[in-house]
Amino acid sequence: MPIPSTKEVNVFEDSRNKLPESPQFERAISLLLKLGIAGGIGAYGVSNSLYNVEGGHRAIVFNR
Repeated sequence: MPIPSTKEVNVFEDSRNKLPESPQFERAISLLLKLGIAGGIGAYGVSNSLYNVEGGHRAIVFNR
């Protein structure tokens, strides 16, 4: 893994320093992160609870 140059590190620090530091910004980021995690878990659960059965067939699913 290459070591980043000083110029690359400075660009990263400059862009990080441009982010606003306020309690509202931190709360918004925290809320978005929580909603994203909850949405991902919900989507995973929904996708695993659905089972496709072709027309004209019967199905009983004991274990998936």
